[in-house]
Amino acid sequence: MIVDLWQLSRISDFNFNNTKTSNEETTVTVDANYSTPIITFDNSGKVIEVRTATPGEKFTVDYLEKGSRADKVASYIGQFGGDQAIYRIKGTNNWLYSMGVTPASKITAHNYDLENYSLVKFPKAADLYNGNGVSLNAKMKKNYEWWKVDKLVYIWIPSENKIEEFYHLSPFTKGYEIDYIQYASYEIGANTTIYDKGAYVKTSDVQLVENSIKLTPSNTPEEAQAAAMKK
Repeated sequence: MIVDLWQLSRISDFNFNNTKTSNEETTVTVDANYSTPIITFDNSGKVIEVRTATPGEKFTVDYLEKGSRADKVASYIGQFGGDQAIYRIKGTNNWLYSMGVTPASKITAHNYDLENYSLVKFPKAADLYNGNGVSLNAKMKKNYEWWKVDKLVYIWIPSENKIEEFYHLSPFTKGYEIDYIQYASYEIGANTTIYDKGAYVKTSDVQLVENSIKLTPSNTPEEAQAAAMKK
């Protein structure tokens, strides 16, 4: 999973310090060989440095987290270990980078992205649609990234005269889609709003990432057909 995918994705109305609780805890000691910052996250997900921990300083921690937020901290510090994680300091919303501390004992690692988002993969190229079931003349290329989806909905497809179940891909920053989306023409690509509004993809064309959140359809096939007949 590429770090930038999560750094560039837009997430609204979400508290980045709203982490699930844990019944575990341990003590970590700050490594003397590293300048280890104590960090937190603002509501947009940006890494904020609180202060630099003192070498040898000890903290009680009660949560170990992997995933996109740990990757952001690794990028902020400029130190990647391939299996980076962050420890939450007990009783706070402050965190320590795992590579800068030594734990007294192991605690369970939680994956932030799997526990907070519904995620899909593209095992094959897939057509993209708008909310009216009309093709955007664009395809998502086969790739191995995890993509956030925020809605599961039935949509009537006029060109196929049938109803299909769709995921809505969360919007992402303009420019990032260049490596993954293939447009039918240059003009379509130049005028696309996919990055701004997201797009819809048939559930049959993607795979739900195992252990990520499962969405519930926001309508029924009958409601989708009735809505289409009114247009």
